[in-house]
Amino acid sequence: MMLTGLSSLSLGSTGGYARNWSWKTRGFSWLAGLRRFKMGRMATPPPLDPAVAASESSTTVQTFALRTPRSVRGQGGRVASPQVSLLPVFVAGDENRFVSFVCGQATSPVGATDSAENEPPLADDWGLMSLAPLLLVGPAGCGKTMLAQHLAAGLLDRVPKAAAGEPSGTREPSVWSLTGVDFARQYAWAVEADELLRFRRDIDRVAVLLIDDVHLMASKPASQDELASRIEFRESEGRPTILTSRRLPSQVTGLRPLLVSRMLPGLTIPIRLPGSAARQTLLAEFARRRKLELGRDEIELLDSGLEQDLAARGLDAAVAHLDLHCRMKACAADAHAVRNAIASIEPTSDVSTDRIAKAIARRFKLKLADLKSGTRRQEVVRARSLAMYLTRQLTHASYHTIGKYFGGRDHTTVLHACRKTASLMEEDSDLRLAADEVTEQLKSKG
Repeated sequence: MMLTGLSSLSLGSTGGYARNWSWKTRGFSWLAGLRRFKMGRMATPPPLDPAVAASESSTTVQTFALRTPRSVRGQGGRVASPQVSLLPVFVAGDENRFVSFVCGQATSPVGATDSAENEPPLADDWGLMSLAPLLLVGPAGCGKTMLAQHLAAGLLDRVPKAAAGEPSGTREPSVWSLTGVDFARQYAWAVEADELLRFRRDIDRVAVLLIDDVHLMASKPASQDELASRIEFRESEGRPTILTSRRLPSQVTGLRPLLVSRMLPGLTIPIRLPGSAARQTLLAEFARRRKLELGRDEIELLDSGLEQDLAARGLDAAVAHLDLHCRMKACAADAHAVRNAIASIEPTSDVSTDRIAKAIARRFKLKLADLKSGTRRQEVVRARSLAMYLTRQLTHASYHTIGKYFGGRDHTTVLHACRKTASLMEEDSDLRLAADEVTEQLKSKG
């Protein structure tokens, strides 16, 4: 494949990683489309040629369909479902041009994802197999996990099955998706149960290994060393590893140099929160999905009135708030309604997990301690699950953070609770009303 979306490429790093990368990719056909290719050590990116800068100054939005692996294993190696994105596509503005280039170049309108023409190219068309480990870095909510799954789905098509078979007797190549905390927990269990050899064999043989939120391993040195060894072995066997982190490994206090050195030589993909053009595209799509009629002027007005560091989930929550405002006031989503809705929204940072939990406890006439307890009484489980769901909708908190607040529950428990609550709300009007009332209370001033 020829590189068509980028006419110049500059590679720089604080070490020798750029030179190593260029050596690995010297035979890739997509590099043939570059008119300008620089690599080396540099503190800041070089200035663009005036002609290039002029051609790249316009704001563009690209979308590509997100793929999910056909076979995913989760905690304990069990068959699991991949995480589901808010949208079946990733919306990338100029701030995520490199993401769009690496992950897919389909430029179809949002929502037009059913056509074969809109399917992104296979991941290995860029030679990503030899660039592993792949590291996706970005803030909470930017889409790291969804993009990691997308890349894993493409790589899965190209990874040969192990000669001795996939771990645990699976019949086809699969993706093993774990958080860094889960990896550390399973490693500790394997050591204690004298099952370390089996654990290593399973990790080494799986077709694609996906470790989410590596930064959460900062306080687990033994697990870090084990992961570093597994990454090194998998690379020697041609089996890709994909990792995500909120910050570059070298910027995470507590990550050991050994693990950092194993992560950085691969391809690092920075992911940023959506810029203005991408935000407006997302707002329009979220409104369309709620059958909320918003004109271009109203979308721009809503965008300008929201915090500038919102992820897609926060934008969706803003549209949901506007929709709720219009339904409660029985009014159209015009400029007046948008201004009133914006005025009643508190900064996202003020809507915390603790505030949501206390509001839910009051709404269901429970104690906050009940929501954090281990009780399985139906009324408590229902309220706790709704609190987890709203926390995920209204804040940037991760599943791990939410679970930790609600009594130290596992992130998979939180994920299941959120999915079940979302499903119940489609049919349970009382639960939906409770969610609407608590959301309005949390987001209304005064």
